[in-house]
Amino acid sequence: MYDRLKEATMTDDSTMTNQDRDMLETQLAEFQVYIKKAEPFLKKLKEDLATYLSKKQNVMKSYGGASEVLGNYEDVNLAYYGD
Repeated sequence: MYDRLKEATMTDDSTMTNQDRDMLETQLAEFQVYIKKAEPFLKKLKEDLATYLSKKQNVMKSYGGASEVLGNYEDVNLAYYGD
């Protein structure tokens, strides 16, 4: 598995110097800090989107019901005033 990972990332740890390793560790640490800061925001965004989608679904159902009522109203009016 280690060899597959090296091949997939096109890296060879035997040619890396200590300075290269330290640089990569620093970048990884910075990225972990970024993830920790972004994670609460992403969770909140997920919750907000779920709320939005459920409300949107309810509105679409309401529009469907209103459309049906208006269609029935027009049919009754055509039958009443059409004769």
